[in-house]
Amino acid sequence: MKIYQNSYTTSEGEHAGFEWFTSKAEANKVWVARHRSGETIDGDKSVRALTVEIGTRKIELINFLNAHANYGFTGEELA
Repeated sequence: MKIYQNSYTTSEGEHAGFEWFTSKAEANKVWVARHRSGETIDGDKSVRALTVEIGTRKIELINFLNAHANYGFTGEELA
C-alpha cells in the first residue's frame, strides 16, 4: 500500500509539520494550496508528496506508525 506525505517549512525556516494523504494528487493539491496561501514556504524542511510504501498487514502498519511516533514501542520492552 502507498501513502503520501507532505512536510512543510514555516516562513522562519522551521519545520511546520507534516500530513498524510491516500493519493498523490490530493497531496499535490494541498501542497500547492498551502504554499499559495502563504501558510508555508518551499524551504529546507519541505517535501512534496513523498511516497511511502507500507505493507497491508496490521503488524506492518503498526511498525510504520511507530517509526514516526514520538514515543514509540521498540520491542525491547518485552525482552
